[in-house]
Amino acid sequence: MTLMSLGLNLFGMMAMAVYIPFFKLALGASDAQVGLTLGFTAVGSMLGSLLAGATAGRLPFGKAICVAYAVDSLIFVPVIFLHHLWAVVFFWTLASASSAFAVTQVVSWRMRIIPQESISRVFGAVRLIVLIGVVPGTILGGFLADHFYVRLPIIVSTIGYAVLASVAFAVPAVWRDNR
Repeated sequence: MTLMSLGLNLFGMMAMAVYIPFFKLALGASDAQVGLTLGFTAVGSMLGSLLAGATAGRLPFGKAICVAYAVDSLIFVPVIFLHHLWAVVFFWTLASASSAFAVTQVVSWRMRIIPQESISRVFGAVRLIVLIGVVPGTILGGFLADHFYVRLPIIVSTIGYAVLASVAFAVPAVWRDNR
């Protein structure tokens, strides 16, 4: 799960690295509209976290996380093709909700399987490994947008999420994890 989270951070940051230029260049958003869109994505994150908190421990972890990864991978497909600001904001907000749901489910799962006395060390190590994906994701996202096409990091991110979702579904230990 830690390597999956690293990959999700890599591809997630690849898309986020171009968030402002994408909204301004590809969709013609004003500075104020970009700020407003960030507010909507924050609301999506809050709603996803609330849903995960309400369902943590009640849904089988493996199935919940696999579905969340699949939703993450599919939700950006329309963003690649849309050219209307608020339609893109709608899907990006859903993606924020789905990502927050997945992260909260993973944290809840770790809290259930890790002995109490080891939680802080495990979370510190896992967080370090997961954050390693932020640097290359951000750099690669910026490079792809600057040298090729502002939507390219979102396309690559969508494909990366789809690959990670496929891996999660293909690993029987993840799919069958009912903790």
